[in-house]
Amino acid sequence: MMTVTGVGRLTRDPETKAVNDTCVCEFSLAVNEYRKVGDERKKFAHFFDFVIWDKAAEVIATYCKKGDLLEVRATPRQDRWEDDAGNKRSRIIFRVDEFSLLPRGSSPNNKETVENTEEEVAPF
Repeated sequence: MMTVTGVGRLTRDPETKAVNDTCVCEFSLAVNEYRKVGDERKKFAHFFDFVIWDKAAEVIATYCKKGDLLEVRATPRQDRWEDDAGNKRSRIIFRVDEFSLLPRGSSPNNKETVENTEEEVAPF
């Protein structure tokens, strides 16, 4: 099984719904990648979708909003389906296993801030 860990900013407010009396929260994170292109260091943004369940979903929904910084450990899942026209479709969504709410105003490039954060960690 593959697990990924990363830090990113919420691209929108988390969205919640109830599934069989269980809270489910979906959100997207923007993650920056820095690469050298020619003589310049350039920033490239990537966007990833996440889902989290139960009490941890309630924490995200209650305390997080667009622009907040999160550190997540998640497992990728591939959803596959057929659309109305019969075309096969798929998408990758990450199921959050653990997360940390990082302090407002911190930077994902500041490793000391990320490593020394003792905010609530919610195991999934």
